[in-house]
Amino acid sequence: MQRLYYQNVRIDKYLNLDRILSAVDNDDFTDFEDCLQEECAVNVMADYIVTRNPKDFEKSRVKIIDQEGFILLLQKNRR
Repeated sequence: MQRLYYQNVRIDKYLNLDRILSAVDNDDFTDFEDCLQEECAVNVMADYIVTRNPKDFEKSRVKIIDQEGFILLLQKNRR
């Protein structure tokens, strides 16, 4: 099978072809990269997607957190 890369990241390691095609057809996102990130996050059962642009993920199935919130979460869990 051919390896699939997007911006030097091997995405077929995290998603099979059906999931990639599903991300491409996802009308909830206007940006292809955001679709792939959300689909990968769902696939690996991530707790959060950390982003500087939470509005880009308004319809995400995974909780969204900005970088400040992520740092606070790390500090809270460190104690």
